[in-house]
Amino acid sequence: MVQAMQQMQAHCEQTERGKAIWQVFLLRLYAPLLENKEPIPYKELVDRLGFRDDADAGNALITAKRMFQRFLRTVIGRYLKHEADINNEIRQII
Repeated sequence: MVQAMQQMQAHCEQTERGKAIWQVFLLRLYAPLLENKEPIPYKELVDRLGFRDDADAGNALITAKRMFQRFLRTVIGRYLKHEADINNEIRQII
């Protein structure tokens, strides 16, 4: 999972929109999971990261989740070759 996070971060750091997507992922999903806290409200993400509105920030989070899943699938795919095994591994991680 760490490799997927590192790859996603490196990818996101290449553009301003990507940087915002990375921050949404960290602030709205990852940090709250690690710290067992409530996610940051979308309004705060809008103010902090320059999104147009709550829907724009929400769309960025959806994009971030999909992006992370792709990177995670790629990392796991290096060790497991069958799609069913990769899907099972992702389910176990979640």
